[in-house]
Amino acid sequence: MEIVLRFVMQREGGAELEGIVELAAALGADSVDFTHCDVVREVPAGRPALFAAPADARVRELEKALRRARKRARKLDLEVRATSFVPEEQPVCAHDPRFALFVRHDGSVSPCQNLGIGGSVCFLGTDVELPVASYGRLIGQDLLELWRSQACREVRDRFAARVAAQEEAVSGGVFPLSVRRLSETLEAARAAMPEPPAGCRSCRHLYDL
Repeated sequence: MEIVLRFVMQREGGAELEGIVELAAALGADSVDFTHCDVVREVPAGRPALFAAPADARVRELEKALRRARKRARKLDLEVRATSFVPEEQPVCAHDPRFALFVRHDGSVSPCQNLGIGGSVCFLGTDVELPVASYGRLIGQDLLELWRSQACREVRDRFAARVAAQEEAVSGGVFPLSVRRLSETLEAARAAMPEPPAGCRSCRHLYDL
């Protein structure tokens, strides 16, 4: 069993991060997840985003605060995980539909929670409609059958191709890479990736948010 303390970061809350780490250690937690709610459901578009792209001065202050919190966590033997402050497109999200499925309450099977529920969301200040992607339902269908279905294979293959494109771009780089060269290499990898499945383009998880 793992005990995780999740804390929602805010622009004005940088000074709190080290305190949250110390609190987590005092409570006997194994790790701290620093996240934010820059993508929320049922909120009108146009509200100010918590974080910006590119990073502004306040974001850079938060990045420094997070580095201090990580340093404090290492001394306390505590793991710290954190979402990005700015959108950084990933080849595949943390849900990784190459190896996982989401089963909704009614038995509908989808690549992940967001595509299993769908609906209106506010993504970086813009209203978007996430589609519902379903491989089928467990009522009358076998889970392994759905895993082997064409729809599921297409999603898995798309993400596998994106990961392969990134690995190829990175492996072709000259190491050790400078910060600038690494950024250019990752940008080239993103350009080489095939488009993600429908709905993922407007999902925070693909951008490590």
